Amino acid sequence: MKTHSIPDKTVLIARVLSIYLLITGLGFLISDEYYSSMIAHTGSDPVLINLSGMVHFFIGMTILVIHFCWRGVLQILVTTLGVMFFLKGTFLIALPQLTLQTGNNPSQETWIMAAFFIAVGTVVGYLAYFHKTDRYNQANSADAERRAAD
Repeated sequence: MKTHSIPDKTVLIARVLSIYLLITGLGFLISDEYYSSMIAHTGSDPVLINLSGMVHFFIGMTILVIHFCWRGVLQILVTTLGVMFFLKGTFLIALPQLTLQTGNNPSQETWIMAAFFIAVGTVVGYLAYFHKTDRYNQANSADAERRAAD
């Protein structure tokens, strides 16, 4: 059975997540005042909070339904990010007032959050775009061929 050069689902999801995380981190650095007020949830519209919860929930659940893998470092990172999106969405929908209270935490500095997003985005991006996954893909191809033969 011939294997295709199309990246597997882990790599595809990781590539999207890495760009999202990098852009979000840059946004936190460039638009510091905006994100500071967003974190504090000043003047939050309940409908927008619910929509934000819905978006986080759908992204997280989509990742978890399509990709619930815990083998390699990249798989663990992608699945963990899916869990985080899912939990944030769930809490924003089910417990919005409790969740919004976390914005009053003085330790939430935008530069720290920016550094976190950029660091995670860089690691995920490196693994998704530049790290050699040939051994992993060959092992998965061999497994797929054995299953197809059975």
